[in-house]
Amino acid sequence: MQTPLRWGLFAALAMMLGNAGAAQEKVQAIILAPQDGALFGWAQQPPTVTIEAALQRGEEPLRPSNALRRLFLSAQIRQDERLIDTVPLWDDGTHGDKKANDGVFTALYRPPQEGTFQIRIRAQAEVEEEGKTVTREFWSGIVSFRVVSVPYPRLTYPEPGSRLGQKVTVRARLLLHEKPFEQDDETLQAVLQIVREGWSHQVPMQRRGSLLTAPVTFPQQGRYRMVVRTSVQREGQTLPAESEPTEVEVVRPKLGWLIAAIVAFVIFLLLPPREPPLRYHHRVRINGAEVVLHPPEFSATRSAGECQVEVKGERQWREITVTVKTPSGRTRTETLAEGERRTVTVEGESVQVHYTKAEPHRDPVKVWHRLLPNTFPRAVFLLLAAAAFVYWLWQWRQFAQ
Repeated sequence: MQTPLRWGLFAALAMMLGNAGAAQEKVQAIILAPQDGALFGWAQQPPTVTIEAALQRGEEPLRPSNALRRLFLSAQIRQDERLIDTVPLWDDGTHGDKKANDGVFTALYRPPQEGTFQIRIRAQAEVEEEGKTVTREFWSGIVSFRVVSVPYPRLTYPEPGSRLGQKVTVRARLLLHEKPFEQDDETLQAVLQIVREGWSHQVPMQRRGSLLTAPVTFPQQGRYRMVVRTSVQREGQTLPAESEPTEVEVVRPKLGWLIAAIVAFVIFLLLPPREPPLRYHHRVRINGAEVVLHPPEFSATRSAGECQVEVKGERQWREITVTVKTPSGRTRTETLAEGERRTVTVEGESVQVHYTKAEPHRDPVKVWHRLLPNTFPRAVFLLLAAAAFVYWLWQWRQFAQ
């Protein structure tokens, strides 16, 4: 009974596959992707390897039907003859599957490290026959792929969320394992992709060591998304990499800071400047004769009998100094305050000195004196005006250059 039953199940499976007389070899598990010997680049993150496989009869993928109740595919990933992962494959339009229920099963796989990997597909088919479910198992051949490290870009300027002018130089760094990639590589290509709604543009980037630069002129204001894309050739295959996207906003400089600078400067001009220092004109009587001491000397010499009298006035004080000198060279000096009278006697010679009045006087304020930050409030507002103007000028240059 066992032998007829075994042959009956085999015949039922063959009829389900479309040809009652077909041999079992014609039904096989096939790996559609990746191709044998494929090469993948590990940039800042491990690559995503798309695994596609199918259980085929001839060239046609098999799909679940009344006779084929269930079909399950999984991928076994090996490295150095060691099983490291088992990945289920899907035919439901998710997990990278392009179309649901088309018989092509898909999975997205990220290798845990660099190196060489082998993939083998295991297909399990459940067949309904005479009220019983029979499971058949099929294995694919082995497909190898390799993962190698590749340099990748990282945008360093501008920073995400920056507000830029019309022209800017974009900078990026080439890295390998988070360290600057300085090696010469003639196959390396780098472009800056700039995208805006309804507009896209690519700018070739120049390389100097690990630094990538590209001058950019934005066509108009608005938000832009920038990505640096690089590629290298390894074993005849192109391995791409790209930076994290950076979004920036291009704006024209507003007049707010310029207006603030003008207002601060007007306030600076309206604030009163520091007054010139108070100076005194001194009126003195020497033996009844009036002498006026005024800028810039504030001194005078007069004769009083046989004596010479020198009078000096203080510039900012109500005070004078009187020096009487005799023909023999003897001198005597006295200091007088405003309104004071005094007789200065030297060798019998007397001189009457009367300091009658000290008249306060200020020099007129010159025009250039009004432009000096000679008081604390004026210095503060001039500094604010200068800072606001410099900031506005910097913004304008950022957009105009």
